[in-house]
Parts: sequence; structure tokens; C-alpha cells
Amino acid sequence: MKKKEQKIVEVKDPDSKIGSWHELHEHEFIRDNEYIHHGYRLNFNSSQKILNSLFMIHNETANVWSHLLGVLIFLCLLGYTVMWLNIPSRVSEMHIVEDLKISIISSVNELAHSAARYETMFESQMHELYEDAYYLGHEFEERIFSMYNRLSSDNATDKFRPLVKKLENIIAKLDSHDYDWIDLYNDKYQTTAGVSRWPLFVFIASATFCLMCSSIYHLYSAHSLKLNRRMSYLDYAGISFLIAGSIYPPVYYTFYCYPSIFYADYIVLYLSGMSVASCITFVISFIPSFQESNMRWFRGVLFVVLALLGIIPFVHFCFLPQSYHFINAADYFALMVVSYLAGVIIYVSRIPERYYPGKFDFIGSSHNIWHLFVLTAALFHYFGCLKVFHTRQSLNCFAY
Repeated sequence: MKKKEQKIVEVKDPDSKIGSWHELHEHEFIRDNEYIHHGYRLNFNSSQKILNSLFMIHNETANVWSHLLGVLIFLCLLGYTVMWLNIPSRVSEMHIVEDLKISIISSVNELAHSAARYETMFESQMHELYEDAYYLGHEFEERIFSMYNRLSSDNATDKFRPLVKKLENIIAKLDSHDYDWIDLYNDKYQTTAGVSRWPLFVFIASATFCLMCSSIYHLYSAHSLKLNRRMSYLDYAGISFLIAGSIYPPVYYTFYCYPSIFYADYIVLYLSGMSVASCITFVISFIPSFQESNMRWFRGVLFVVLALLGIIPFVHFCFLPQSYHFINAADYFALMVVSYLAGVIIYVSRIPERYYPGKFDFIGSSHNIWHLFVLTAALFHYFGCLKVFHTRQSLNCFAY
């Protein structure tokens, strides 16, 4: 009986604890950053222990909760997108100032373009007109006086009176409500309800999926080697889907209204091309060496290259007519790019823990900062997509 009890003691699972880098002999699968010295979850080899660690302080706590909060934020944005966007009356009230701003900017840009185009012609002909003006002035003056003398007779006045009356009737009819074609004054001609929201839903879904996968991976990474590898694939899948989903709203709304089938084909080309590239990147992540800590730079570069493919449709659109309508979203997209690049640089270089080993074990490490940059970039992208969406609502397709 004593031998059996002794045997039970021998197979008993070791106690779970928060350990240090030097205690990872049997947990090599969570050894990733030698500059993080403490906060490692040891012997958290059951789902119950893993879930309990959600409310503990360790070196993955900030990584888990930063993206869990991001999931909640994007769920709120999903509710906003479902409840408030694409409702004509609310759109008209909320975005009339934005529409006026876009109209003014468009008019100013067109005026500047026309002025630049005709400036050279005006300058070249000004000298000729100046020389001709002196000689034509006298002749013009004589003809004006002659025409005035002929029209001052009663017979000429009677001949022109029906024509003047007819013109007055036409002008009055154009000024009536039936011919009021200005959207600002006549709500029934509003076109804000015709733009689909599904590209926005695609991006929100991809962002939510990415953040959730990231949180799950960092939460379960200490469970076992097998589960660590499987969850890492889920994490890479989330990143790939986020990059692919991010391109849907900008491409769809900017190329939305072009009448030519040629441009519609480009929408399909860009969206399907980015989706295929993301799938290829995800497949590459299954290579065993892709998981190694010394491949950190390759993982960062690979996802950056995938994201940079989105520049191709952007450059294409910049050469299309009236692309300046969407300039109001450029700031948000620029901030998104800066956030992603800054996050990748910090993640790859492992700053600041590289210079202060052991000082950023629980919070403030490069991975923590990378998570915040990813969330910030996704939010910048969402607000940029809203700008593009509202701009598309305020533009009429026949303008192209």
C-alpha cells in the first residue's frame, strides 16, 4: 500500500509557477527572447491552468490583454458600422460639412488645374491681343452705335419681344422645384444610400480575427510544444488575413464608380491578388524553421513585403481622374503605415530590452510595443476607410 502511494507521488504533475529564463530546461518551446529574464509560465500544461493565467502577472499578460481589448474595440466599431453607417438621413446630417469641404476642395483643384493649363496660352496671346485691340476698338465702337440705332426703332423692338418672353419662361421653369438638381437643396436626389458596406465588414472581421488569434496564441503558448506550434500558425493566419482584409475598403471604394469594365476588372485583380498573396504567406509560415527565434527578422520582413503590395493599387489610383477627392483619407493611411513600420522595426530590433535586459520582462518590451502599434495602425486604417466610404457616398458615378 505504501509503494502504491509512493508511486502516485512520483507521477504527480509539478506545481505551476512563474519562473525565470534559466529554468526553461523542459520548456524550450517558450524560449524566444533572451533579454526577457523573468515572468515565464512553467508547467501550465492544462487548459484550466492556462485560463487561470489570464488573470495573473507574467511576461505574456500585456500581449494577451492588449489585443483582447482590441477585439472589444473592434466589436464596438462593428456595432457602429451596422447601426449608423449608410442611413441616408443620418449620413446627410453627419456629413454635410464633409461634403461641402470636398466640393470646395474639388472646385479649387479644378480651378488651379485650369489656370495652370491656360496660363501659358494666355501669356503667348496677350501681346497679339494688345496689338489688335487698338485697331479693333474703333471698328467695334462704330458697329455698336450702328446696331443701337437700328434696334431703337419700333419695328426691331417688336421682333425681339417674343424671343425675350420665351427666354424668361425657360429661365423661370429651370428655377422651379421640378428642375432643382442640386443635392444640397433637394433630399430626394441624395445618393448616399447606394454604397455597400461589405468591404468595411471584411476589414473589421479580419482585424478582429487577427487580434483574437494573437491573444489566444500568447495565452496558450506556455501549454505545450505541440499547442505552441499550432497556436503560432493561428497567429500567422490572423496577420495574413488582416493584411488581406485591409485592402478591401480602399480598393473597392476608390475604383467603385468607374463606368468602364476595364477598371472593374482591376478591383477583382487587386482584391484576389492580395488574398492569394496572403494565403501563400500563411503557407510559408508552416515551414519548421520559420518558427525559430533567429528567424524573427525574416518573419517581420515577409509580412512587411506582403503589406507593401497594397501600394500597387494606390499608385494606380493616383493616376486616375479626380483621385484628389479621396485626399482627405491620406493622413490616416499615412499614420497607419508609420505605425506598422515603427512596430516592425521595434519588434525585429528588440528595443528597449536589448539595452536593458531584465528591466522590461512584464511590460514595455518590444513585443508589447509591437502589439500596441498593430492595434493603433488598425484603428487608423478603419478611420481612413470611413473617410473613403463617406467620400464615395458624396460622389456621383456620372462625374467620372
